[in-house]
Amino acid sequence: MEEIKTLKLVNSENNDDFQVEFEVISPSKNNVFEAEIEEIDNELENIDSYIQELQNEVDRLTNKADKVDYIVAGNYKYMLGATARLTIQNRRI
Repeated sequence: MEEIKTLKLVNSENNDDFQVEFEVISPSKNNVFEAEIEEIDNELENIDSYIQELQNEVDRLTNKADKVDYIVAGNYKYMLGATARLTIQNRRI
Protein backbone atom coordinates (compact mmCIF):
# COMPACT_ATOMS: atom_id res chain seq x y z
CA MET A 1 0.00 0.00 0.00
CA GLU A 2 1.97 2.93 -1.28
CA GLU A 3 0.95 6.50 -1.06
CA ILE A 4 1.91 9.29 -3.40
CA LYS A 5 1.94 12.62 -1.69
CA THR A 6 2.42 16.10 -3.07
CA LEU A 7 4.34 18.78 -1.26
CA LYS A 8 3.76 22.38 -2.28
CA LEU A 9 6.35 25.01 -1.50
CA VAL A 10 5.69 28.67 -2.08
CA ASN A 11 8.43 31.21 -2.57
CA SER A 12 7.30 34.29 -0.66
CA GLU A 13 9.37 36.73 -2.72
CA ASN A 14 8.06 35.79 -6.17
CA ASN A 15 4.92 33.89 -5.20
CA ASP A 16 6.23 30.97 -7.26
CA ASP A 17 4.70 27.60 -6.59
CA PHE A 18 7.03 24.64 -6.49
CA GLN A 19 5.45 21.19 -6.26
CA VAL A 20 7.24 17.96 -5.45
CA GLU A 21 5.69 14.52 -5.59
CA PHE A 22 7.19 11.78 -3.49
CA GLU A 23 6.29 8.20 -2.75
CA VAL A 24 6.02 6.72 0.71
CA ILE A 25 7.57 3.26 0.56
CA SER A 26 6.16 0.53 2.72
CA PRO A 27 8.56 -1.45 4.95
CA SER A 28 8.08 -4.66 2.94
CA LYS A 29 9.20 -2.93 -0.25
CA ASN A 30 12.16 -1.45 1.62
CA ASN A 31 13.34 -4.98 2.51
CA VAL A 32 13.34 -5.86 -1.19
CA PHE A 33 15.56 -2.87 -1.84
CA GLU A 34 17.89 -3.91 0.98
CA ALA A 35 18.17 -7.41 -0.50
CA GLU A 36 18.96 -5.96 -3.92
CA ILE A 37 21.53 -3.60 -2.42
CA GLU A 38 23.16 -6.51 -0.56
CA GLU A 39 23.29 -8.53 -3.79
CA ILE A 40 24.91 -5.63 -5.63
CA ASP A 41 27.40 -5.15 -2.78
CA ASN A 42 28.35 -8.84 -3.02
CA GLU A 43 28.86 -8.52 -6.77
CA LEU A 44 31.04 -5.45 -6.20
CA GLU A 45 33.15 -7.38 -3.68
CA ASN A 46 33.63 -10.17 -6.24
CA ILE A 47 34.61 -7.65 -8.90
CA ASP A 48 37.03 -5.93 -6.51
CA SER A 49 38.70 -9.24 -5.63
CA TYR A 50 39.00 -10.09 -9.35
CA ILE A 51 40.55 -6.67 -10.02
CA GLN A 52 43.01 -7.26 -7.17
CA GLU A 53 43.97 -10.65 -8.67
CA LEU A 54 44.57 -8.99 -12.04
CA GLN A 55 46.59 -6.22 -10.39
CA ASN A 56 48.77 -8.83 -8.67
CA GLU A 57 49.33 -10.53 -12.04
CA VAL A 58 50.25 -7.20 -13.65
CA ASP A 59 52.71 -6.52 -10.81
CA ARG A 60 54.25 -9.96 -11.28
CA LEU A 61 54.70 -9.43 -15.03
CA THR A 62 56.00 -5.85 -14.76
CA ASN A 63 59.72 -5.20 -15.27
CA LYS A 64 61.25 -4.10 -11.98
CA ALA A 65 64.86 -3.78 -13.11
CA ASP A 66 66.81 -0.73 -11.98
CA LYS A 67 70.06 0.88 -13.21
CA VAL A 68 72.27 -1.56 -11.31
CA ASP A 69 70.56 -4.52 -13.00
CA TYR A 70 71.16 -3.01 -16.43
CA ILE A 71 74.81 -2.19 -15.61
CA VAL A 72 75.45 -5.75 -14.43
CA ALA A 73 73.72 -7.20 -17.52
CA GLY A 74 75.70 -4.90 -19.84
CA ASN A 75 79.00 -5.77 -18.20
CA TYR A 76 78.17 -9.46 -18.29
CA LYS A 77 77.42 -9.19 -22.01
CA TYR A 78 80.72 -7.35 -22.58
CA MET A 79 82.68 -9.96 -20.58
CA LEU A 80 80.97 -12.81 -22.43
CA GLY A 81 81.74 -11.21 -25.79
CA ALA A 82 85.39 -10.64 -24.86
CA THR A 83 85.74 -14.25 -23.64
CA ALA A 84 84.17 -15.59 -26.83
CA ARG A 85 86.48 -13.46 -28.96
CA LEU A 86 89.58 -14.69 -27.05
CA THR A 87 88.40 -18.28 -27.38
CA ILE A 88 87.93 -17.91 -31.15
CA GLN A 89 91.33 -16.24 -31.55
CA ASN A 90 93.05 -19.01 -29.55
CA ARG A 91 91.52 -21.71 -31.76
CA ARG A 92 92.89 -20.06 -34.92
CA ILE A 93 96.45 -20.06 -33.67
